[in-house]
Amino acid sequence: MVPDLWKHFLTQEKNIGMTTFEADLLPAHWVPIMNQMSGIITTSEWNADVMRKSGVTTPVLALSPAFEKKSSIYGGGELRFGASFQWSKRKNYTGLIRAFCMAFPNKENVSLNIKTHIDGKNEDQIPIAIKNIVKKSRAEKSPTIRIMTKNLSAQGNLDFLSKQHVHVSLSHAEGWGLPAWEAAELGQPVILSDFGAYAEWGKTGMQNLVPCFLTNIYDMDQSISPFFTERMRWGEPDLNTAALQMQAIYKDYNTAKNLALNSQELLSSKYNLEDQSSKLMKFLENL
Repeated sequence: MVPDLWKHFLTQEKNIGMTTFEADLLPAHWVPIMNQMSGIITTSEWNADVMRKSGVTTPVLALSPAFEKKSSIYGGGELRFGASFQWSKRKNYTGLIRAFCMAFPNKENVSLNIKTHIDGKNEDQIPIAIKNIVKKSRAEKSPTIRIMTKNLSAQGNLDFLSKQHVHVSLSHAEGWGLPAWEAAELGQPVILSDFGAYAEWGKTGMQNLVPCFLTNIYDMDQSISPFFTERMRWGEPDLNTAALQMQAIYKDYNTAKNLALNSQELLSSKYNLEDQSSKLMKFLENL
């Protein structure tokens, strides 16, 4: 929940705010609101650092989701790359599609399967935008890209992820990145931007972090989030590296899958429910 809304829920007791933000600096008006709280809970150490650097002085706890191992069976045949996100500039759908076209310009036996949505807008524009991005990529043959805009339940989203073999997120920034996290829970290879929370948990056994350079935020749709400004920065992934990582997984999926299963074990150990619960209890006791 954005801090602007917290005032509707304040009590005479201690108040704890929960929020996250996907840039290297908070909106300035959030800071005094957050400093009125007894404590703040966010999802990642990266976000906690952003809050402190932005001027938040109240205690901040980084509390990640607990990792739950799940099963995902590779069915052979076409190698399916998957992605799940809101259709917004922050999610870097243009970079994702460009990297996929760079990796597979000859219509190899692969597909990119995108689950997406636009809040309150006409979703007919999505396939048109994808077609234009593919055209500008100048791939020799148009690669197979499928989209799903249907609203799904939590189980439906998990079912969508489980039908993919590889998860890709070249987002400019994430506070945690739940679809990628759930793909890792399924033991799938993931390709992630090396920035934000991804750079935090993605280094735990992962082999597919895409280098990023910092750039000022641009082209952000203010109707989706009015809080991003050009004075803030996020990560710009190296699309050449992303394409090479896609190709490497395509050429040797079994090795990539084994590395992902090793990462699954490491993440399960590091982000277990007992440790996360203990962190929360200690934080609350010290407020």
